[in-house]
Amino acid sequence: MPQTQSIAMKSLSRSKLSAFLVPCLLILAATTLSATGWQTSGVQIDNPSGAPFIITGVNWYGFETTAYVAHGMYTKDYTFILNEVKQFGYNTVRLPFSNQMWESDPIPSTHYTSACPTCSGNTGVMTWL
Repeated sequence: MPQTQSIAMKSLSRSKLSAFLVPCLLILAATTLSATGWQTSGVQIDNPSGAPFIITGVNWYGFETTAYVAHGMYTKDYTFILNEVKQFGYNTVRLPFSNQMWESDPIPSTHYTSACPTCSGNTGVMTWL
């Protein structure tokens, strides 16, 4: 019985998180797009000058692991890594995460954030945001 309650509580936490994040992201996207001239046309995204926006992205894993932080911040600060991503021509970064990171909000080991002084001591969620 206690295990069932635990599963129900986790499900409730995920529901609350989803119920909060999805509308926020939709409102943010709609506000940002309309305020800056970005448009959609069917399945295409058009930039303010009317040209199609091509998504070129990378996956930056780590938040979904037991490290609870994006991989690589033990070698470089996150701003350095993101600048490199931009220099290589990518315009989108996918950050997978685990529900456990959101629910327990652990502080990642300094081993994983040693080259990122702004990340050290922050929880996984605060580093992700």
